Amino acid sequence: MEQHQASRWDGVTLRSTYKDHLLEERDELADAARDGAWSRVFELLEEHPEWINGGRVGGTSGYAPLHQAAWHGADVSVVHRLISRGAWRTLRTAQGERAIDIATRRGHHALLRPLTPVIHHHLPAGTLRSIQHHFHALIHERADDLVTEHASPTWNL
Repeated sequence: MEQHQASRWDGVTLRSTYKDHLLEERDELADAARDGAWSRVFELLEEHPEWINGGRVGGTSGYAPLHQAAWHGADVSVVHRLISRGAWRTLRTAQGERAIDIATRRGHHALLRPLTPVIHHHLPAGTLRSIQHHFHALIHERADDLVTEHASPTWNL
């Protein structure tokens, strides 16, 4: 199974950053995934493919649609469709779980093979921790710069 679309994580987690109509749409996607309403999930992702790796803005779980599919034990075809749309199998929730970890915990064994991350470039754990540490520091620095520059944000998202 291949990923046919490049995907990204928008990195915006504050509800105050978004206009109300976008929050409603993002919440609708999060609700549909939470409820296992896969046809609605795919309709919304058709309109906003960039949201494939996003959870509820301001939410606490960090569950993206693929995590919800793992939690529900969705049909394998749902998982394949999410991955082909760019869902990251390595994306972690707020609790540090990947979709495969959730499926394993919940006993959804049919999903383990498609949810197994494909690692193309193995990095030693220490190297990865160092990269993550520096990357997080950069994100925090940039976020602080944005807050300083825009004391009351008016971004047009």
